[in-house]
Amino acid sequence: MGENKKGGNNYTMEKVTILTACKNSVDTIEQTILSVLNQTYKNIEYIIIDGASNDGTLDIIKKYERRLQYISEPDDGLYDAYNKGLKLATGDIVGIIDSNDWYTLDAVEKSVTYLCEHNVSYTYGDVIRIDDGTQRLLRGDRQMALGVARAFDFPTIFAKRELYEKFGSFNLCYKIYADLEWMLKLRLSRVSCCYVPYVMSFFRTDGLSSSPRYSHTQLREYRKIYNGILAREVLTHNEKTNIEKICHIKVRRVFFKYL
Repeated sequence: MGENKKGGNNYTMEKVTILTACKNSVDTIEQTILSVLNQTYKNIEYIIIDGASNDGTLDIIKKYERRLQYISEPDDGLYDAYNKGLKLATGDIVGIIDSNDWYTLDAVEKSVTYLCEHNVSYTYGDVIRIDDGTQRLLRGDRQMALGVARAFDFPTIFAKRELYEKFGSFNLCYKIYADLEWMLKLRLSRVSCCYVPYVMSFFRTDGLSSSPRYSHTQLREYRKIYNGILAREVLTHNEKTNIEKICHIKVRRVFFKYL
């Protein structure tokens, strides 16, 4: 961490890598890109991993190719794309934003400041979810209050790159909830973190995890993740109860949503 001329902390020396995976996202990708390129924090490496789009997405990406890096090739889904991006990342801190979502203007600056000032391994914040035009604020501190088994919304997370080296990249056994499985590994390992009390991002609920086409996959992956936690982790009775409750609620929501 650097020092400025007045002797204070100069957090702008922390290089941040932002990753976006996309495929045929022509309607939303430009908003995502601009939300990264227009950040108040400037020491950003932006990498887009495109899954061989054929709908004009690449044309939009190429408009900004002087200000970002990108690759375009077939992949084995969203998390395979992000694992490719993690191999390319050179930043000290990593943020991930999907091509349906976008950051608030100073999300990176606030996250880096809190991460450095509190000397933690990752930060999380608030997100606004957009469902059929309706906006809903989800506060990260309330997620934390639900216990160790509750993961945070991934578009708000900024993590030191060393966490991906320590805990591994995304598990490709999961097509929809690999980010949840990765996040729970951090939570259960009590990795140091800090809540940033601001809206970090906007999240459209029309991705894989919200599609009725994948409802059965969602149920299967949720059960697999939480059953695995209950089987292998040393947890308190309250933690086990919370995990079972969260899993039960999620399964009910997924099931009834698509009746």
